[in-house]
Amino acid sequence: GVVRDMRADSLVITENPDETPNTADMVFDNFTPSEFDQVILTLGGVRIFKGVFLRSTQAFNERPVHDFTTPHAVGGAWMLGRWRVYKHYTDTTVNGIVADLMASAPGFTATNVQGGLPTLKQFTVQGASIAEALTALKAQVKGLSWSVDYFDDLHLGTVDPSIVHP
Repeated sequence: GVVRDMRADSLVITENPDETPNTADMVFDNFTPSEFDQVILTLGGVRIFKGVFLRSTQAFNERPVHDFTTPHAVGGAWMLGRWRVYKHYTDTTVNGIVADLMASAPGFTATNVQGGLPTLKQFTVQGASIAEALTALKAQVKGLSWSVDYFDDLHLGTVDPSIVHP
């Protein structure tokens, strides 16, 4: 549903790289979201945040009596931290590894993964989250970075000029 009681001047969105999730903090009047409720924030019809609420602090002003809540929400990278994977790859492209990892993340897509990423001789993930596995790939590929947009699509690529961009 649409919540109209968010204080417009209270919204703070922090965007972070890699497995550190983007966050949104805000103040609601007369509304307390439940933990893990989905939140989608738009401004002028443009999505500016998507995630889930993790915690809320409820308080009130005494004069006049007025309830307000300060919820904290986290973006898609946090959700990729919830799924653990056990995988071993031999002579596999980073693109193939990423596609396989993301197949374990229901509701997420990987349409913004740079093509032509290198082949790794070995890559093993033993009980790490998908987010941790994607970050571990950074140690293997110079300049690799990743993020999750507000439509739950993975963006992964490198600024290494030796990698051919299709």
